[in-house]
Amino acid sequence: VAGGTENTKAYFSLNFSNEDGQFAQDSYKLYSSKIRVDHKIKKWMKVGIDAQLSYVHQNKADSDLQTLMASNPLGSLYNEDGSINPQPVADPSSTVYNYLLNEDKSLYRNQAQNLKVYYNPYLEITPLKGLTFITRAGANLGYSRSNTFTGEGSVQWYKANQTADGIKAQVKDNRSYNYKWENIVTYNFNIAKIHEFTLTGVSTWNHNQTDNTEMTGTGIANNKYLWEGLEKAAVQKNSSSYTMSKGVGLVGRINYSLLGRYLLSASIRRDGSSRLAKDHKWSNFPAVSLGWRISDEKFMESTRNWLDNLKIRVGYGISGTASIDPYSSSSSLESGWLTLGGEKTQIYNLTKIIANPELTWERSKNTNIGIDASFLNNRINVTLDMYKTKTEGVIWKKSLPVVNGSYSSKEQYLTNINLCETKNKGLELALNTRNIETKNFQWTSALTFAYNKEEITKLTGTAND
Repeated sequence: VAGGTENTKAYFSLNFSNEDGQFAQDSYKLYSSKIRVDHKIKKWMKVGIDAQLSYVHQNKADSDLQTLMASNPLGSLYNEDGSINPQPVADPSSTVYNYLLNEDKSLYRNQAQNLKVYYNPYLEITPLKGLTFITRAGANLGYSRSNTFTGEGSVQWYKANQTADGIKAQVKDNRSYNYKWENIVTYNFNIAKIHEFTLTGVSTWNHNQTDNTEMTGTGIANNKYLWEGLEKAAVQKNSSSYTMSKGVGLVGRINYSLLGRYLLSASIRRDGSSRLAKDHKWSNFPAVSLGWRISDEKFMESTRNWLDNLKIRVGYGISGTASIDPYSSSSSLESGWLTLGGEKTQIYNLTKIIANPELTWERSKNTNIGIDASFLNNRINVTLDMYKTKTEGVIWKKSLPVVNGSYSSKEQYLTNINLCETKNKGLELALNTRNIETKNFQWTSALTFAYNKEEITKLTGTAND
């Protein structure tokens, strides 16, 4: 539903989807809603909100088609009395089990629920001609829960030799909270009607948080319990985790146009990430680009009956990322238990990822040269881009030598390092055409070509040969 007045516009929708898979206990239900409202309070002030809500309820079937399709086809799915044959293949040594067992809800369940909420309000103010201020807030909230159960008589119970190890239930709860706040100030003005300026300032803030809980019980006394009352299971295992990270960004940019023909853009961005160590949280990322609209020059007047636009542009900029797990830039201890001489003893060890205080931002230096051209009343458009990117300090998670100790009997300690430098170059060509355009028929074409070559030019501590 959409509607509104001169000052207010609104949109609202409700959706429902119900899908059944090819197996029993295989279903997917989706409920979703979206609402958007924009309201002009004054000529110089506007507010709005964009909100979305979705809920998914899913039942997942248990199947192993790859194994079943490769197994001996001789056998019987059912016993003579009509009951399901747990091992249908006519081979005493076969380990293929009958997944029809898990179509019984009292023997097998795998259920998932997922709730997501998006909430994005904004405020836009234009106090002066050419001056605009926009502030946007956003919240992305998520909650998911998964419940699984394999009971006595299920495929998993037979795989566990009909012991309590195959009677298991698990509950997982995951919560995520992602918040952001963005402010944009833009000022447009002209000087002497030939100089056009656009000044832009941007500030960004984000907060990302996750909270996970997992409970597992093995040796459930009765199938009717499913995943309820896990504290009564013979063997219990519980775990929980929490992560949080924050980021801040500041951007300043100036765009300049002379006669709409000669173009300049320059910007500087300063980003901070809580994921990096104290001395490396912040970094600067400058960028500059130039453009020349040749088709507007006087010496190109003779081509204007077939050439609509011809523009050459060149740009250089630095971008960066700090894509590591939260807290991996600081060392900490975790506790556990070890049985010594028949007694449980509490032990302490470093977390699996050892902190690297020298880890810095991964920085990419990008150079781009491009040509844009349009012909025959914009019926033919050609874009050519040639680029070269040099990335320094590529972040890599590296295993530490076992001689320094290991995290467990099966896992080594890890650390994040700025491993190498890479070079990436190539070109991209795009051709878009409007071949036929009539009242009742349209025919357009799009042709693209891309070439890319990437290589590692230097490894940490190794000179480039």
